[in-house]
Amino acid sequence: MTKLIIELPSWEVNKNDLAEIANKMQAIELSFNDLISDIPELKKFDNFEDYTIEANLSDQYDEFFIVGKINDEEKNIFLEVVTREVAISNDKELLSMSGSGYTKSEIENDYEVGGALSGYKKLGNTNYFYREM
Repeated sequence: MTKLIIELPSWEVNKNDLAEIANKMQAIELSFNDLISDIPELKKFDNFEDYTIEANLSDQYDEFFIVGKINDEEKNIFLEVVTREVAISNDKELLSMSGSGYTKSEIENDYEVGGALSGYKKLGNTNYFYREM
């Protein structure tokens, strides 16, 4: 059974934010088999039935850890899970930076969230996108 663990900060978390965080954690769980295909380190977990999905809200509301064991040693896989809109915004900001090698025209014509120019991948059959950190 998968455990979802949320470390709350010292301040009060808005209940809508907390609901969104729980939804993202559940999306990770529901998409775990897809993640195994995409993230080589997950394939190495000793037991696919014994892992936790954790969030430390003192850091970020969209960063999560999948914690399992590889050769009896605890291993953390870090994921950022965001909405489509946030993924597009983050990608375009990164692609627009000088040194990225992409012109504004290339970004506008060739960019698709989850596609070749995107740093994010679709999280299974959910409404979220993720990237490994």
